[in-house]
Amino acid sequence: MISKFKNMLVITLIFFFIISYTFNLNVHAKDIDISIKSVNKKQIKIQVINNSNKNYYTDEYFILKKKCKKKWKKVKFKKNAMFARTITYFAHDKVVQTFKWKRFFKKKPKKGKYKFVWFKSKFKDNVFVLK
Repeated sequence: MISKFKNMLVITLIFFFIISYTFNLNVHAKDIDISIKSVNKKQIKIQVINNSNKNYYTDEYFILKKKCKKKWKKVKFKKNAMFARTITYFAHDKVVQTFKWKRFFKKKPKKGKYKFVWFKSKFKDNVFVLK
């Protein structure tokens, strides 16, 4: 009885994953506008605007790169950094998302030029300068 329940649960989860992935195929990167609203030594605020007629589902995974001697180098996350599994951007909606540095990194970022890259996405990278 328990194994049947587990099988049904797995099938249901796979079904929902396939449906959410299919919805994302219909939303193109050109329909999602991402811009940096503000940056300081404690956090970064990113505005996401969904201009499409469909909801967009994604995750919170990102990469932070710092420009060092004309090359972009990844900034290492702390060991226990946690990311949200799913974020929903509703159709024709505007959301400002805040990423607190201490949640993801051991130290606050130092002055310099950085690039905020959404992991596995077609969104443009957002470059900013931390003063």
